[in-house]
Amino acid sequence: MENNKFIFNVHLPENIEKIEQPVVVGGVVELGMWRTPIVKLRQPYPHDPTYWQSDPVTINIVDKRNIYYKYAIYVPKSSLKKEVIIYEGTSDLDNRTLDFNRSSQFAIWKINRFSFVDYIYDSLNSDNLKDKILEYQHLLTLYNNFTIIASRRHFILRHSDDQLKEKRQFLCLLLGYDIQRTNDVLDNKFPSGSLLNAFEDHKKEALPLDTEDQMYAAIMILVHHNAFQLKFDWLIIFIIANEIDPNYTFIDRLKSLKYSDENLAKFVEKCKTIKPYNENIKFESYIKITKWLIQLCHNMDSLLKLWNDVLFHNNEIDRTIFKHFIDQIRKCVSHDDAVALEYHFKRLPGDFRYDVSEVFRSHTLFLLEGSNRKWTNENITAIVNLLNNDSLHWSKDEVIQLLELISQSHTLEILNLFPEILNDCFRSDLTDTKEKKISECCLVWFKNFIDKLNSSNESDLIFLMFQRLELVHPFLSQRINVWQNLSDIVIERTKKCQENQIFDAIKLVVVQIKQNDVKKLFLDTVKEILNKHYPKND
Repeated sequence: MENNKFIFNVHLPENIEKIEQPVVVGGVVELGMWRTPIVKLRQPYPHDPTYWQSDPVTINIVDKRNIYYKYAIYVPKSSLKKEVIIYEGTSDLDNRTLDFNRSSQFAIWKINRFSFVDYIYDSLNSDNLKDKILEYQHLLTLYNNFTIIASRRHFILRHSDDQLKEKRQFLCLLLGYDIQRTNDVLDNKFPSGSLLNAFEDHKKEALPLDTEDQMYAAIMILVHHNAFQLKFDWLIIFIIANEIDPNYTFIDRLKSLKYSDENLAKFVEKCKTIKPYNENIKFESYIKITKWLIQLCHNMDSLLKLWNDVLFHNNEIDRTIFKHFIDQIRKCVSHDDAVALEYHFKRLPGDFRYDVSEVFRSHTLFLLEGSNRKWTNENITAIVNLLNNDSLHWSKDEVIQLLELISQSHTLEILNLFPEILNDCFRSDLTDTKEKKISECCLVWFKNFIDKLNSSNESDLIFLMFQRLELVHPFLSQRINVWQNLSDIVIERTKKCQENQIFDAIKLVVVQIKQNDVKKLFLDTVKEILNKHYPKND
Protein backbone atom coordinates (compact mmCIF):
# COMPACT_ATOMS: atom_id res chain seq x y z
CA MET A 1 0.00 0.00 0.00
CA GLU A 2 1.02 3.60 -0.60
CA ASN A 3 -0.22 6.43 1.58
CA ASN A 4 -0.84 9.83 -0.02
CA LYS A 5 -2.19 13.03 1.44
CA PHE A 6 -4.71 15.04 -0.57
CA ILE A 7 -6.38 18.41 -0.02
CA PHE A 8 -9.74 19.01 -1.74
CA ASN A 9 -10.37 22.54 -3.02
CA VAL A 10 -13.70 23.50 -4.55
CA HIS A 11 -15.88 26.48 -5.45
CA LEU A 12 -19.43 25.89 -4.21
CA PRO A 13 -22.56 27.95 -4.85
CA GLU A 14 -22.73 30.97 -2.57
CA ASN A 15 -24.63 30.50 0.73
CA ILE A 16 -24.62 26.73 0.32
CA GLU A 17 -23.81 26.44 4.01
CA LYS A 18 -27.35 27.61 4.75
CA ILE A 19 -28.48 24.20 3.51
CA GLU A 20 -26.01 22.20 5.61
CA GLN A 21 -22.43 20.97 5.78
CA PRO A 22 -20.38 20.66 2.54
CA VAL A 23 -18.42 17.39 2.45
CA VAL A 24 -16.40 15.05 0.20
CA VAL A 25 -17.66 11.47 -0.23
CA GLY A 26 -16.26 8.71 -2.39
CA GLY A 27 -15.74 5.05 -3.11
CA VAL A 28 -12.98 4.29 -0.56
CA VAL A 29 -13.04 3.91 3.23
CA GLU A 30 -11.21 7.19 3.77
CA LEU A 31 -14.02 8.99 1.89
CA GLY A 32 -16.88 7.17 3.60
CA MET A 33 -17.73 4.63 0.91
CA TRP A 34 -20.34 7.05 -0.51
CA ARG A 35 -22.51 6.72 2.62
CA THR A 36 -20.62 8.32 5.53
CA PRO A 37 -19.49 11.96 5.28
CA ILE A 38 -16.06 11.79 6.91
CA VAL A 39 -14.22 14.56 5.06
CA LYS A 40 -15.78 17.94 5.81
CA LEU A 41 -15.06 21.20 4.02
CA ARG A 42 -14.42 24.64 5.51
CA GLN A 43 -14.03 28.18 4.18
CA PRO A 44 -10.32 29.18 4.44
CA TYR A 45 -10.84 32.74 3.16
CA PRO A 46 -13.67 34.76 4.74
CA HIS A 47 -13.47 37.27 1.87
CA ASP A 48 -14.36 34.50 -0.65
CA PRO A 49 -17.61 32.81 0.41
CA THR A 50 -17.61 30.33 -2.53
CA TYR A 51 -14.19 28.79 -1.84
CA TRP A 52 -14.16 25.63 0.34
CA GLN A 53 -11.26 23.39 1.35
CA SER A 54 -10.65 20.14 3.27
CA ASP A 55 -7.92 19.32 5.73
CA PRO A 56 -5.24 16.98 4.39
CA VAL A 57 -6.72 13.51 3.88
CA THR A 58 -4.54 10.39 3.88
CA ILE A 59 -5.76 7.85 1.31
CA ASN A 60 -4.32 4.40 0.68
CA ILE A 61 -3.75 3.93 -3.04
CA VAL A 62 -3.97 0.29 -4.17
CA ASP A 63 -2.51 -0.74 -7.55
CA LYS A 64 -3.20 2.72 -8.92
CA ARG A 65 -6.85 1.81 -9.41
CA ASN A 66 -9.16 4.78 -9.98
CA ILE A 67 -10.76 6.35 -6.92
CA TYR A 68 -14.03 8.17 -7.55
CA TYR A 69 -15.62 10.89 -5.43
CA LYS A 70 -18.09 13.78 -5.38
CA TYR A 71 -18.73 16.92 -3.46
CA ALA A 72 -21.95 16.85 -1.48
CA ILE A 73 -24.09 18.55 1.17
CA TYR A 74 -24.66 16.52 4.31
CA VAL A 75 -27.99 17.07 6.08
CA PRO A 76 -27.86 15.22 9.44
CA LYS A 77 -30.89 13.55 10.91
CA SER A 78 -32.99 15.63 13.28
CA SER A 79 -36.39 15.60 14.84
CA LEU A 80 -37.71 17.41 11.82
CA LYS A 81 -35.95 15.65 8.96
CA LYS A 82 -34.14 12.47 8.07
CA GLU A 83 -30.45 12.16 7.19
CA VAL A 84 -29.75 13.12 3.58
CA ILE A 85 -26.66 13.48 1.38
CA ILE A 86 -27.21 15.86 -1.56
CA TYR A 87 -24.63 14.94 -4.22
CA GLU A 88 -23.44 17.28 -6.94
CA GLY A 89 -24.42 16.42 -10.49
CA THR A 90 -27.24 14.17 -11.61
CA SER A 91 -25.74 10.67 -12.02
CA ASP A 92 -22.63 8.51 -11.79
CA LEU A 93 -21.45 10.19 -14.96
CA ASP A 94 -20.69 13.22 -12.81
CA ASN A 95 -18.31 11.27 -10.55
CA ARG A 96 -14.83 12.79 -10.21
CA THR A 97 -11.57 10.82 -10.43
CA LEU A 98 -8.84 11.39 -7.84
CA ASP A 99 -5.66 12.70 -9.46
CA PHE A 100 -2.86 10.68 -7.81
CA ASN A 101 -0.19 12.96 -9.21
CA ARG A 102 -1.35 16.05 -7.33
CA SER A 103 -1.89 16.57 -3.64
CA SER A 104 -4.30 19.46 -4.25
CA GLN A 105 -7.53 18.58 -6.04
CA PHE A 106 -9.28 21.58 -7.64
CA ALA A 107 -12.90 21.66 -8.81
CA ILE A 108 -16.09 23.65 -9.29
CA TRP A 109 -19.40 22.29 -8.02
CA LYS A 110 -21.37 20.41 -10.69
CA ILE A 111 -24.82 21.87 -10.51
CA ASN A 112 -27.66 19.44 -9.81
CA ARG A 113 -30.32 21.19 -11.81
CA PHE A 114 -30.41 24.20 -14.14
CA SER A 115 -34.04 24.74 -15.07
CA PHE A 116 -33.90 28.13 -16.76
CA VAL A 117 -33.65 26.57 -20.23
CA ASP A 118 -36.67 24.37 -19.45
CA TYR A 119 -38.59 27.43 -18.33
CA ILE A 120 -37.81 29.32 -21.52
CA TYR A 121 -38.78 26.34 -23.64
CA ASP A 122 -42.01 25.60 -21.76
CA SER A 123 -43.13 29.23 -21.98
CA LEU A 124 -42.52 29.42 -25.74
CA ASN A 125 -45.61 29.76 -27.98
CA SER A 126 -46.42 30.67 -31.57
CA ASP A 127 -46.20 34.42 -30.86
CA ASN A 128 -43.06 34.83 -28.76
CA LEU A 129 -40.27 32.86 -30.48
CA LYS A 130 -38.03 35.89 -30.97
CA ASP A 131 -38.49 37.05 -27.36
CA LYS A 132 -37.66 33.60 -25.99
CA ILE A 133 -34.53 33.39 -28.12
CA LEU A 134 -33.44 36.73 -26.68
CA GLU A 135 -34.03 35.35 -23.18
CA TYR A 136 -31.92 32.32 -24.01
CA GLN A 137 -29.10 34.52 -25.33
CA HIS A 138 -29.25 36.56 -22.11
CA LEU A 139 -29.00 33.33 -20.14
CA LEU A 140 -25.84 32.47 -22.10
CA THR A 141 -24.24 35.70 -20.97
CA LEU A 142 -25.19 35.15 -17.31
CA TYR A 143 -24.51 31.41 -16.93
CA ASN A 144 -22.74 30.31 -20.07
CA ASN A 145 -21.46 26.90 -18.98
CA PHE A 146 -24.65 25.89 -17.19
CA THR A 147 -26.78 27.04 -20.13
CA ILE A 148 -24.65 25.11 -22.62
CA ILE A 149 -24.81 21.92 -20.57
CA ALA A 150 -28.57 22.23 -20.08
CA SER A 151 -29.33 22.74 -23.77
CA ARG A 152 -27.15 20.17 -25.51
CA ARG A 153 -28.28 17.17 -27.59
CA HIS A 154 -30.09 15.37 -24.76
CA PHE A 155 -32.40 18.38 -24.33
CA ILE A 156 -33.05 18.57 -28.08
CA LEU A 157 -33.79 14.85 -28.36
CA ARG A 158 -36.14 14.96 -25.39
CA HIS A 159 -38.33 17.56 -27.08
CA SER A 160 -37.87 16.82 -30.79
CA ASP A 161 -41.39 15.48 -31.29
CA ASP A 162 -43.08 18.63 -29.98
CA GLN A 163 -46.07 19.56 -32.12
CA LEU A 164 -45.47 23.32 -31.97
CA LYS A 165 -43.25 24.25 -34.90
CA GLU A 166 -41.83 27.31 -33.10
CA LYS A 167 -40.53 25.06 -30.35
CA ARG A 168 -38.84 22.84 -32.90
CA GLN A 169 -37.31 25.94 -34.52
CA PHE A 170 -35.97 26.88 -31.09
CA LEU A 171 -34.47 23.39 -30.79
CA CYS A 172 -32.87 23.88 -34.19
CA LEU A 173 -31.27 27.07 -32.91
CA LEU A 174 -29.93 25.18 -29.85
CA LEU A 175 -28.49 22.63 -32.24
CA GLY A 176 -26.79 25.43 -34.17
CA TYR A 177 -25.11 26.74 -31.04
CA ASP A 178 -24.04 23.21 -30.14
CA ILE A 179 -22.58 22.53 -33.60
CA GLN A 180 -20.59 25.76 -33.54
CA ARG A 181 -19.06 24.76 -30.22
CA THR A 182 -18.44 21.05 -30.80
CA ASN A 183 -18.62 20.40 -34.55
CA ASP A 184 -20.09 17.00 -33.63
CA VAL A 185 -21.95 14.94 -36.26
CA LEU A 186 -25.49 13.66 -35.74
CA ASP A 187 -25.98 9.98 -34.99
CA ASN A 188 -28.05 7.88 -37.37
CA LYS A 189 -31.20 8.01 -35.25
CA PHE A 190 -31.26 11.77 -34.82
CA PRO A 191 -34.77 13.09 -35.78
CA SER A 192 -33.59 15.49 -38.47
CA GLY A 193 -36.88 15.28 -40.35
CA SER A 194 -38.91 16.50 -37.37
CA LEU A 195 -36.77 19.63 -36.98
CA LEU A 196 -36.61 20.38 -40.71
CA ASN A 197 -40.38 20.16 -41.10
CA ALA A 198 -40.76 23.07 -38.65
CA PHE A 199 -39.50 25.48 -41.34
CA GLU A 200 -42.07 25.05 -44.08
CA ASP A 201 -43.16 28.73 -44.02
CA HIS A 202 -40.12 30.13 -42.26
CA LYS A 203 -39.17 33.80 -42.59
CA LYS A 204 -35.82 34.98 -41.32
CA GLU A 205 -37.37 38.07 -39.70
CA ALA A 206 -39.00 35.70 -37.21
CA LEU A 207 -35.57 35.32 -35.57
CA PRO A 208 -33.07 37.81 -34.13
CA LEU A 209 -30.55 38.88 -36.75
CA ASP A 210 -27.60 37.59 -34.76
CA THR A 211 -28.89 34.00 -34.94
CA GLU A 212 -28.52 33.58 -38.70
CA ASP A 213 -25.17 31.79 -38.44
CA GLN A 214 -26.44 29.33 -35.84
CA MET A 215 -29.62 28.57 -37.76
CA TYR A 216 -27.67 28.13 -40.99
CA ALA A 217 -25.25 25.71 -39.29
CA ALA A 218 -28.11 23.69 -37.85
CA ILE A 219 -30.13 23.44 -41.06
CA MET A 220 -27.07 22.51 -43.10
CA ILE A 221 -26.22 19.58 -40.83
CA LEU A 222 -29.89 18.53 -40.68
CA VAL A 223 -30.14 18.58 -44.50
CA HIS A 224 -26.96 16.54 -44.83
CA HIS A 225 -28.07 14.05 -42.17
CA ASN A 226 -31.58 13.60 -43.58
CA ALA A 227 -30.39 13.24 -47.17
CA PHE A 228 -27.79 10.62 -46.36
CA GLN A 229 -30.34 8.70 -44.29
CA LEU A 230 -32.13 8.42 -47.68
CA LYS A 231 -35.13 10.41 -46.47
CA PHE A 232 -36.71 13.34 -48.24
CA ASP A 233 -37.63 15.85 -45.52
CA TRP A 234 -34.48 17.77 -46.50
CA LEU A 235 -36.15 18.92 -49.72
CA ILE A 236 -37.75 21.66 -47.63
CA ILE A 237 -34.44 23.52 -48.06
CA PHE A 238 -35.57 24.41 -51.60
CA ILE A 239 -38.60 26.15 -50.09
CA ILE A 240 -36.64 28.16 -47.50
CA ALA A 241 -33.33 28.58 -49.34
CA ASN A 242 -33.91 32.29 -50.00
CA GLU A 243 -34.29 32.79 -46.26
CA ILE A 244 -31.53 30.47 -45.01
CA ASP A 245 -29.13 29.69 -47.87
CA PRO A 246 -29.64 32.06 -50.83
CA ASN A 247 -26.44 30.83 -52.50
CA TYR A 248 -27.56 27.19 -52.30
CA THR A 249 -24.35 26.10 -50.62
CA PHE A 250 -26.16 23.02 -49.25
CA ILE A 251 -25.65 21.43 -52.67
CA ASP A 252 -21.90 21.36 -52.08
CA ARG A 253 -22.51 19.19 -49.02
CA LEU A 254 -24.57 16.67 -51.01
CA LYS A 255 -22.25 16.02 -53.95
CA SER A 256 -21.56 12.44 -52.84
CA LEU A 257 -25.26 11.66 -52.37
CA LYS A 258 -26.38 8.61 -54.36
CA TYR A 259 -29.74 6.85 -54.63
CA SER A 260 -30.75 3.36 -55.64
CA ASP A 261 -33.04 3.16 -58.68
CA GLU A 262 -36.07 2.85 -56.39
CA ASN A 263 -35.14 5.78 -54.18
CA LEU A 264 -34.10 7.87 -57.17
CA ALA A 265 -37.55 7.43 -58.69
CA LYS A 266 -39.11 8.57 -55.39
CA PHE A 267 -36.72 11.52 -55.20
CA VAL A 268 -37.57 12.79 -58.69
CA GLU A 269 -41.28 12.42 -57.93
CA LYS A 270 -40.80 14.45 -54.73
CA CYS A 271 -38.95 17.12 -56.72
CA LYS A 272 -42.18 17.96 -58.54
CA THR A 273 -43.48 19.51 -55.32
CA ILE A 274 -40.55 21.94 -55.06
CA LYS A 275 -40.63 23.06 -58.71
CA PRO A 276 -42.70 26.23 -58.02
CA TYR A 277 -40.15 27.43 -55.47
CA ASN A 278 -37.31 27.35 -58.03
CA GLU A 279 -39.03 29.51 -60.63
CA ASN A 280 -37.80 32.93 -59.52
CA ILE A 281 -34.34 32.22 -58.14
CA LYS A 282 -31.18 33.71 -59.62
CA PHE A 283 -30.03 32.25 -62.92
CA GLU A 284 -26.62 31.19 -61.55
CA SER A 285 -28.24 29.42 -58.60
CA TYR A 286 -30.76 27.63 -60.82
CA ILE A 287 -28.01 26.37 -63.11
CA LYS A 288 -26.12 25.09 -60.06
CA ILE A 289 -29.23 23.27 -58.83
CA THR A 290 -30.05 21.87 -62.25
CA LYS A 291 -26.60 20.49 -62.92
CA TRP A 292 -26.57 18.81 -59.53
CA LEU A 293 -30.02 17.28 -60.05
CA ILE A 294 -28.97 15.97 -63.47
CA GLN A 295 -25.84 14.42 -61.95
CA LEU A 296 -27.99 12.60 -59.37
CA CYS A 297 -30.00 10.82 -62.08
CA HIS A 298 -27.97 7.74 -62.95
CA ASN A 299 -30.64 6.05 -65.08
CA MET A 300 -32.53 7.22 -68.14
CA ASP A 301 -36.02 6.85 -66.65
CA SER A 302 -35.31 9.29 -63.83
CA LEU A 303 -33.21 11.59 -66.00
CA LEU A 304 -35.95 12.02 -68.59
CA LYS A 305 -38.60 12.45 -65.91
CA LEU A 306 -36.47 15.14 -64.29
CA TRP A 307 -35.94 16.87 -67.64
CA ASN A 308 -39.61 16.74 -68.66
CA ASP A 309 -41.46 17.20 -65.36
CA VAL A 310 -39.18 19.05 -62.93
CA LEU A 311 -36.77 21.38 -64.72
CA PHE A 312 -37.65 24.74 -66.21
CA HIS A 313 -36.67 25.35 -69.81
CA ASN A 314 -35.86 28.36 -71.94
CA ASN A 315 -33.18 28.99 -74.53
CA GLU A 316 -30.67 30.40 -72.06
CA ILE A 317 -31.12 27.63 -69.49
CA ASP A 318 -31.04 24.82 -72.04
CA ARG A 319 -28.03 26.26 -73.80
CA THR A 320 -26.16 26.35 -70.48
CA ILE A 321 -27.05 22.88 -69.19
CA PHE A 322 -27.53 20.85 -72.34
CA LYS A 323 -23.96 19.59 -72.56
CA HIS A 324 -24.21 18.49 -68.92
CA PHE A 325 -27.48 16.73 -69.75
CA ILE A 326 -25.95 14.95 -72.76
CA ASP A 327 -22.93 13.85 -70.69
CA GLN A 328 -25.29 12.35 -68.13
CA ILE A 329 -27.20 10.50 -70.86
CA ARG A 330 -23.86 9.08 -71.98
CA LYS A 331 -23.24 7.78 -68.46
CA CYS A 332 -26.75 6.37 -68.19
CA VAL A 333 -26.54 4.34 -71.41
CA SER A 334 -22.93 3.28 -70.94
CA HIS A 335 -24.03 -0.17 -69.71
CA ASP A 336 -26.99 -0.60 -72.09
CA ASP A 337 -27.25 -3.56 -74.39
CA ALA A 338 -28.75 -2.97 -77.85
CA VAL A 339 -32.34 -3.56 -76.69
CA ALA A 340 -32.07 -1.03 -73.86
CA LEU A 341 -30.25 1.44 -76.10
CA GLU A 342 -32.97 1.34 -78.74
CA TYR A 343 -35.67 1.67 -76.07
CA HIS A 344 -34.01 4.69 -74.52
CA PHE A 345 -33.52 6.40 -77.88
CA LYS A 346 -37.18 5.95 -78.75
CA ARG A 347 -38.14 7.63 -75.46
CA LEU A 348 -36.15 10.77 -76.18
CA PRO A 349 -38.26 13.82 -77.02
CA GLY A 350 -38.11 14.39 -80.75
CA ASP A 351 -36.96 17.98 -80.47
CA PHE A 352 -33.52 17.06 -79.19
CA ARG A 353 -32.88 13.62 -80.67
CA TYR A 354 -30.51 15.14 -83.18
CA ASP A 355 -28.34 16.69 -80.45
CA VAL A 356 -28.25 13.47 -78.44
CA SER A 357 -27.89 11.09 -81.38
CA GLU A 358 -24.08 11.09 -81.19
CA VAL A 359 -24.27 9.45 -77.74
CA PHE A 360 -26.35 6.58 -79.11
CA ARG A 361 -24.25 6.19 -82.26
CA SER A 362 -21.11 6.05 -80.13
CA HIS A 363 -22.52 3.36 -77.85
CA THR A 364 -23.79 1.36 -80.82
CA LEU A 365 -20.24 1.31 -82.18
CA PHE A 366 -19.00 0.29 -78.75
CA LEU A 367 -21.40 -2.67 -78.70
CA LEU A 368 -20.11 -3.82 -82.07
CA GLU A 369 -16.49 -3.54 -80.97
CA GLY A 370 -16.68 -6.71 -78.92
CA SER A 371 -16.10 -9.32 -81.59
CA ASN A 372 -16.81 -12.12 -79.12
CA ARG A 373 -19.89 -10.51 -77.59
CA LYS A 374 -22.86 -12.86 -77.20
CA TRP A 375 -25.81 -11.65 -79.24
CA THR A 376 -29.40 -12.67 -78.54
CA ASN A 377 -32.04 -12.48 -81.24
CA GLU A 378 -33.59 -9.50 -79.47
CA ASN A 379 -30.27 -7.64 -79.42
CA ILE A 380 -29.59 -8.39 -83.08
CA THR A 381 -33.02 -7.03 -84.01
CA ALA A 382 -32.34 -3.92 -81.90
CA ILE A 383 -28.92 -3.31 -83.43
CA VAL A 384 -30.42 -3.58 -86.93
CA ASN A 385 -33.06 -1.03 -85.95
CA LEU A 386 -30.39 1.31 -84.61
CA LEU A 387 -28.32 1.01 -87.78
CA ASN A 388 -31.38 1.74 -89.93
CA ASN A 389 -32.75 4.57 -87.79
CA ASP A 390 -32.51 7.78 -89.80
CA SER A 391 -32.92 9.83 -86.60
CA LEU A 392 -29.46 8.69 -85.52
CA HIS A 393 -27.89 10.53 -88.48
CA TRP A 394 -25.00 8.15 -89.12
CA SER A 395 -22.07 10.00 -90.67
CA LYS A 396 -19.98 8.64 -93.56
CA ASP A 397 -17.03 8.01 -91.30
CA GLU A 398 -19.21 6.19 -88.80
CA VAL A 399 -20.66 3.99 -91.55
CA ILE A 400 -17.12 3.00 -92.52
CA GLN A 401 -16.42 2.25 -88.85
CA LEU A 402 -19.57 0.14 -88.68
CA LEU A 403 -18.45 -1.77 -91.74
CA GLU A 404 -15.07 -2.47 -90.20
CA LEU A 405 -16.51 -3.61 -86.85
CA ILE A 406 -19.15 -5.84 -88.42
CA SER A 407 -16.58 -7.45 -90.71
CA GLN A 408 -14.55 -8.46 -87.64
CA SER A 409 -17.45 -10.05 -85.77
CA HIS A 410 -17.45 -13.73 -84.81
CA THR A 411 -21.25 -13.84 -84.82
CA LEU A 412 -22.92 -14.99 -88.04
CA GLU A 413 -26.03 -12.88 -87.49
CA ILE A 414 -23.89 -9.74 -87.17
CA LEU A 415 -21.81 -10.70 -90.21
CA ASN A 416 -25.07 -10.96 -92.18
CA LEU A 417 -25.55 -7.22 -91.65
CA PHE A 418 -22.47 -6.45 -93.73
CA PRO A 419 -24.00 -6.32 -97.23
CA GLU A 420 -26.62 -3.77 -96.17
CA ILE A 421 -24.02 -1.51 -94.54
CA LEU A 422 -21.79 -1.98 -97.58
CA ASN A 423 -24.64 -0.80 -99.76
CA ASP A 424 -24.93 2.36 -97.62
CA CYS A 425 -21.24 2.98 -98.07
CA PHE A 426 -21.37 2.92 -101.85
CA ARG A 427 -24.42 5.11 -101.93
CA SER A 428 -22.27 7.77 -100.24
CA ASP A 429 -19.64 9.91 -101.83
CA LEU A 430 -16.52 8.04 -100.69
CA THR A 431 -12.93 9.06 -101.22
CA ASP A 432 -10.33 6.67 -102.61
CA THR A 433 -8.90 6.21 -99.12
CA LYS A 434 -12.25 5.10 -97.83
CA GLU A 435 -12.79 2.83 -100.80
CA LYS A 436 -9.49 1.11 -100.05
CA LYS A 437 -10.67 0.63 -96.46
CA ILE A 438 -13.92 -0.82 -97.71
CA SER A 439 -12.04 -3.27 -99.89
CA GLU A 440 -10.06 -4.47 -96.86
CA CYS A 441 -13.26 -4.82 -94.83
CA CYS A 442 -14.88 -6.88 -97.56
CA LEU A 443 -12.08 -9.42 -97.50
CA VAL A 444 -12.09 -9.68 -93.70
CA TRP A 445 -15.87 -10.01 -93.67
CA PHE A 446 -16.01 -12.72 -96.31
CA LYS A 447 -13.32 -14.81 -94.68
CA ASN A 448 -15.00 -14.56 -91.28
CA PHE A 449 -18.37 -15.30 -92.84
CA ILE A 450 -17.09 -18.48 -94.51
CA ASP A 451 -15.38 -19.56 -91.28
CA LYS A 452 -18.69 -19.27 -89.43
CA LEU A 453 -20.46 -21.20 -92.20
CA ASN A 454 -18.02 -24.08 -92.17
CA SER A 455 -20.15 -27.20 -91.70
CA SER A 456 -20.42 -30.82 -92.73
CA ASN A 457 -23.03 -29.93 -95.33
CA GLU A 458 -20.75 -28.41 -97.94
CA SER A 459 -23.48 -28.05 -100.58
CA ASP A 460 -25.22 -25.52 -98.29
CA LEU A 461 -21.89 -23.80 -97.69
CA ILE A 462 -21.33 -23.42 -101.42
CA PHE A 463 -24.82 -22.04 -101.99
CA LEU A 464 -24.52 -19.51 -99.12
CA MET A 465 -21.16 -18.26 -100.36
CA PHE A 466 -22.53 -17.60 -103.83
CA GLN A 467 -25.68 -16.13 -102.33
CA ARG A 468 -23.58 -13.56 -100.45
CA LEU A 469 -21.73 -12.78 -103.67
CA GLU A 470 -25.10 -12.09 -105.25
CA LEU A 471 -25.99 -9.70 -102.43
CA VAL A 472 -22.86 -7.59 -102.89
CA HIS A 473 -22.79 -7.82 -106.69
CA PRO A 474 -24.78 -4.63 -107.36
CA PHE A 475 -22.22 -2.38 -105.67
CA LEU A 476 -19.01 -4.44 -106.04
CA SER A 477 -19.15 -5.75 -109.56
CA GLN A 478 -17.83 -2.46 -110.93
CA ARG A 479 -14.97 -2.49 -108.47
CA ILE A 480 -12.93 -5.11 -110.24
CA ASN A 481 -10.26 -5.70 -107.65
CA VAL A 482 -12.67 -6.19 -104.74
CA TRP A 483 -15.02 -8.36 -106.78
CA GLN A 484 -12.15 -10.48 -108.05
CA ASN A 485 -10.76 -11.01 -104.54
CA LEU A 486 -14.12 -12.17 -103.18
CA SER A 487 -14.70 -14.37 -106.20
CA ASP A 488 -11.29 -15.98 -105.76
CA ILE A 489 -12.07 -16.76 -102.11
CA VAL A 490 -15.37 -18.43 -103.07
CA ILE A 491 -13.82 -20.42 -105.93
CA GLU A 492 -10.89 -21.58 -103.81
CA ARG A 493 -13.18 -22.70 -100.99
CA THR A 494 -15.57 -24.41 -103.41
CA LYS A 495 -12.74 -26.41 -104.97
CA LYS A 496 -11.89 -27.81 -101.55
CA CYS A 497 -15.33 -29.37 -101.26
CA GLN A 498 -16.10 -32.96 -102.16
CA GLU A 499 -17.32 -33.46 -105.74
CA ASN A 500 -20.66 -34.90 -104.76
CA GLN A 501 -21.28 -31.88 -102.50
CA ILE A 502 -20.40 -29.55 -105.35
CA PHE A 503 -22.78 -31.34 -107.66
CA ASP A 504 -25.53 -31.26 -104.99
CA ALA A 505 -25.10 -27.50 -104.78
CA ILE A 506 -25.83 -27.10 -108.51
CA LYS A 507 -29.59 -27.33 -108.12
CA LEU A 508 -29.53 -24.80 -105.26
CA VAL A 509 -27.40 -22.27 -107.07
CA VAL A 510 -28.99 -22.62 -110.52
CA VAL A 511 -32.54 -22.35 -109.14
CA GLN A 512 -32.13 -19.73 -106.43
CA ILE A 513 -29.30 -17.49 -107.66
CA LYS A 514 -30.82 -14.99 -110.08
CA GLN A 515 -27.80 -12.85 -110.89
CA ASN A 516 -26.29 -14.15 -114.11
CA ASP A 517 -22.70 -13.12 -113.39
CA VAL A 518 -22.75 -14.99 -110.08
CA LYS A 519 -24.47 -18.00 -111.59
CA LYS A 520 -21.93 -18.07 -114.44
CA LEU A 521 -19.07 -17.86 -111.95
CA PHE A 522 -20.39 -20.93 -110.20
CA LEU A 523 -20.98 -22.90 -113.40
CA ASP A 524 -17.50 -22.00 -114.72
CA THR A 525 -16.06 -23.25 -111.45
CA VAL A 526 -17.95 -26.54 -111.81
CA LYS A 527 -16.75 -26.94 -115.39
CA GLU A 528 -13.17 -26.35 -114.33
CA ILE A 529 -13.47 -29.03 -111.67
CA LEU A 530 -15.05 -31.45 -114.16
CA ASN A 531 -12.37 -30.79 -116.77
CA LYS A 532 -9.68 -31.37 -114.20
CA HIS A 533 -11.04 -34.71 -113.11
CA TYR A 534 -12.62 -35.79 -116.40
CA PRO A 535 -10.47 -34.55 -119.31
CA LYS A 536 -12.12 -34.50 -122.77
CA ASN A 537 -9.69 -37.10 -124.07
CA ASP A 538 -11.19 -39.49 -121.53
